Amino acid sequence: MLQISTQMNNLTDNQKIQSLNSRKTKYPSKRFNNPHIKKNFTINASEFSRITDDQLKRALGFGSQKLRVYNYKNLNLTLNFSGCSNITDDGVKYLGKKVGSHRKNVQKLSLTFSQCSQITDRGVRKLSQQIGQRLIVLKNLSIDFSHCINLTDNGAKSLSKLMGSHIKDLHQLSLNLYRCWEVTDIGARHLSSGISQQFNQLKVLDVDIDKCRKISDKGVQCLTTKLGRNFKHLENLSLNFDGLRNINDATVKHLSNKICVNLQRLSKLSINFGECRSLTDNGISDLSSAITLASTSLKGLKLNFGGVPKVTDQGMKSLGSSISSHLTELGHLSLTFRQ
Repeated sequence: MLQISTQMNNLTDNQKIQSLNSRKTKYPSKRFNNPHIKKNFTINASEFSRITDDQLKRALGFGSQKLRVYNYKNLNLTLNFSGCSNITDDGVKYLGKKVGSHRKNVQKLSLTFSQCSQITDRGVRKLSQQIGQRLIVLKNLSIDFSHCINLTDNGAKSLSKLMGSHIKDLHQLSLNLYRCWEVTDIGARHLSSGISQQFNQLKVLDVDIDKCRKISDKGVQCLTTKLGRNFKHLENLSLNFDGLRNINDATVKHLSNKICVNLQRLSKLSINFGECRSLTDNGISDLSSAITLASTSLKGLKLNFGGVPKVTDQGMKSLGSSISSHLTELGHLSLTFRQ
């Protein structure tokens, strides 16, 4: 495994950056390049506070050159630039180009740009173009743009094009837009279309739109409609709607009917309704009714209604009764009702 990280707490930022650019890493001989053995390549720059686009390019150029020499198959890439606030759209564009150059090798890709506040829709568009058109063997994709406050619906549209282009055989998809405040129902609709367009083999889906407060019940209903209609093979689903205060009982009813009834292979389900203050016992009752129609194959269930003051003991009792009566194979249960 090639790993370039910054676990060097006693060094200054300049020393860390110099180490990242100059570190010598041993690579396995090319004759051991078994296509059935996964190769892991990691750049973790999350402890940098002042890394720039030029320094990012040098680090990526160093790693990409080595990967090209050995032409690794079954490649897992993890690139973490969380908190690197000086990275701009140009750095993201270059990263997309380098990652895309390994089009027949990358099967797992994890990209983290959390709190990279200078990244805009332009950078997301360039990244999406490079990855979506090139990574033809990708099976596992994780993208984190949380706290990227300059992303808007146009950025969400670019992500939807990434997911709806040539990446057809994904088994796992994770998308984190936590606190991307400018994403609205329009962006949610774009994401729904991109997620549902071609992923017939998707088994694991994680969508986090926590604190995206311009997304209302309409955006959430659009997302859940696509889920119920297109993901018959889905086994693990996680949805984070924390802080979406426009979500109401009708949204929960719609979501419950689409997910609990249609996703027959689902074994793990996690939904976070924290701080969705418009929810009442009526919404909990609809969820309870849907659970009675759900597949009994569900083995893990996590529901969060923390910070929802209109949910009472009656609603909790109704939900608990439905779970205990109908989810007979449940092995893990987490329910949060904290006002």
